[in-house]
Amino acid sequence: MKIPELFHPKNARSGNLEDYSTGTTPFVSNSNLNNGVVRFIQADDPAEVIEAPCLAVNGFGFATVQLQPFVGAGNGGVHIIALHPKHPMTVTELAYYAAQINRASWRFSYGRRAIERRLLQVDLVPFGLSAQESQRFLAQFSSSVRSSLRTVVR
Repeated sequence: MKIPELFHPKNARSGNLEDYSTGTTPFVSNSNLNNGVVRFIQADDPAEVIEAPCLAVNGFGFATVQLQPFVGAGNGGVHIIALHPKHPMTVTELAYYAAQINRASWRFSYGRRAIERRLLQVDLVPFGLSAQESQRFLAQFSSSVRSSLRTVVR
């Protein structure tokens, strides 16, 4: 199934990162580090704030799970596409779909950005894990995150 069957896409819009003062709203950009958050800002325009939970997909097709409202980069060739679930999803389901999008990120690059038209062509396998499989997936995912954090913190 294609992304539009599960998610409503929304292109982020923002000013230049340097134009924002320091605050508490995450600014998500093209970074693969820190869940895409490059800085915490004061969002001056409420229309720029993207509601959560959702996925944030950067220009290179890297998806992150966003659980709190954020401002997505949306100017100067850098952009975020927010994918809001059409139906309520658990964090596990969001992580499941983010992982699938990340596996398809090989098709995007500097010369072939993950613009909405291209991104929405990515095929997804529907979430169909049982409660037990879902718990196992979440445990493996959490372990992977902890392991990555230990590597970064060293």
